[in-house]
Amino acid sequence: MTSASEIDAPVTSRKQGGGSHEGRPPGRIRPSVIPTAAWLVLLCPLAAPLAAQEAPDGSGWTLTAQPTTSSDGVYQLAWNAGAGGADTGAMRVEEARDADFSEPRLLYRGEDHATIVTGRADGDYHYRLRADAAGSGVVARVTVSVRHHPLARALSFFAAGLFVFLATVWLVVRGPEPVSGAAGTEGGRS
Repeated sequence: MTSASEIDAPVTSRKQGGGSHEGRPPGRIRPSVIPTAAWLVLLCPLAAPLAAQEAPDGSGWTLTAQPTTSSDGVYQLAWNAGAGGADTGAMRVEEARDADFSEPRLLYRGEDHATIVTGRADGDYHYRLRADAAGSGVVARVTVSVRHHPLARALSFFAAGLFVFLATVWLVVRGPEPVSGAAGTEGGRS
């Protein structure tokens, strides 16, 4: 029979050491922490800008591209005033295929600090950032290279996926293999 004082007593761990170590000696890392730490180490470089070029005039503005080499023609351009720059409001991002901007094209005008670029063909794309005010100079530049996967590689990925799909369908349609031998006998022999 259990007494009332035993029922109301706090439950304590019967393991040696107790506490947050759950029976492990202090100083040991839980095995579940290792994969999480590995993912953080692998993903941290993705959080940092991959390309940043500060303004040639020392205004403190930076223009970054993530990634600097795109395999699908999609990337992000982002800019900020940095420590030495003053946020002047509306900005312009211009794009050109040549580094000297002989034929620039207005890509973005506004007060945001980033834009997504999509649908670019293979080649190098040059970008420059400037304040939207008339006569303002360039405050930052960056270059992005677009190199799509070769057609042969893309078709090989498709073929591999098709093979896996057809093999899966074949296994499902075929069903499980029949078990040979009678129950209770070894290899069908008595």
